[in-house]
Order: sequence, then C-alpha cells, then structure tokens
Amino acid sequence: MTKADRYFAKKKYTESLEIYEKIFLKSGKASPSMLLKMAFINEGLGDYTQTLYYLSLHYEYAPSNETLLRMEKIAKSQQLQGYEYSDFDYVKAIFHKYYFYFNLLVVLIFGSIFGSFIYRLKKQRQISSRHGVTFFIALIAVFILFNFTESKPKAIIKNDKVFLMSAPSAASELKAKMGKGHRVEILSKKDIWYKVKLGKQVAYIRENNLLQI
Repeated sequence: MTKADRYFAKKKYTESLEIYEKIFLKSGKASPSMLLKMAFINEGLGDYTQTLYYLSLHYEYAPSNETLLRMEKIAKSQQLQGYEYSDFDYVKAIFHKYYFYFNLLVVLIFGSIFGSFIYRLKKQRQISSRHGVTFFIALIAVFILFNFTESKPKAIIKNDKVFLMSAPSAASELKAKMGKGHRVEILSKKDIWYKVKLGKQVAYIRENNLLQI
C-alpha cells in the first residue's frame, strides 16, 4: 500500500492503480481513501464504469452528499441510469452505516419509556397522555427505520451490449440491450442470473455482466 501511495503522490497514476487493484482483488477490501484514489485515476483514464463502481463502494463505507453529487454528475454526463438519489436514500445510507448505534439508541429509549411505565404502575399512578403519545411516536419511528430503510443491493453493468432478458434463460424474450456503466438494483438470484430493476423495468442479467457493490 505504501508503494502505491508513493506512486500516487508522484502522479504515477497507472503504476499506483495497478498495485491498488491487485490489493483489492486479493483481499476484497479497500480503505475509503484507496477507493477515492482508484476512482480519481479511472476518471482520468476515461473509465467511467470503474470510476462509478469505486465511488459507489466508497459511498457504502462513508455516505456523503459530496460523493452522491459526484456520481450524479458523471452519470448525467455519460447518460447513465440508476444513480438518482433522494434525501431519504441518504438517510438510509447513514442508518445502515451506524446500524449498531441506532439499535443501541432504540434499546435505551424504549428501556427508559418502559421503565417509566412500570414505575408508574407500581406506584399506582395514572399514565399521562403525554407518555402514551411519546411511546406511540417512538413505535412509529422504529417501524419506519426497520421496515422502510432496507436498501436493496446494487450492481453496475460492466460490459457493453448486455442483454436484459424477461426470464432467467438465454432463450427467453429480450427486453432491452444496455451498455456498461448503468447501475441496477438486485432483487434476487437464480443460478447464473440476477433479477434486477432499472428504473421501472425488471429483467434478468447474467452474473458475469455485473460488478456487485
């Protein structure tokens, strides 16, 4: 890693990229800074598919509006689909990054509220409407967080002229033909086929045509 960083600092980008990619392929892991460097180099080389792939991985590690805007800008310039985001998507990304802490916070809040209920019942005190409303709002918040923030895995089409089929079979109906760089949402997998969603369209793509994020 140090050697690759030295090459990068000296602007020997292709040499550093080669080392970074070997590390990534061998370990399957990369630091956020390493992903940004690989994205930067690939963007300079004009490989926008790999650029968006590394930026997408970086976003999974460290969600930020800056990364979102950068991906959207590249996707728009290359007329690529699948990179549209909303504020709720950003909230979901933050939630999943700090999933453990959110769970801990929920346990503490409900523990406190439940403890208050038990205390009042033991003291034979009436539970105020304020406590009831607080508990109800907390329940709704937890329900939303754990049922509507689940993000489907995504993948980027890595090859040109990829067939989107109507079923997990090469003999099925061809629905569309897509170029590389488009990002899809993975719904399920069957053998070598992934059921994916792109915009409002649902289709099947062979596994070897995708870079999974």
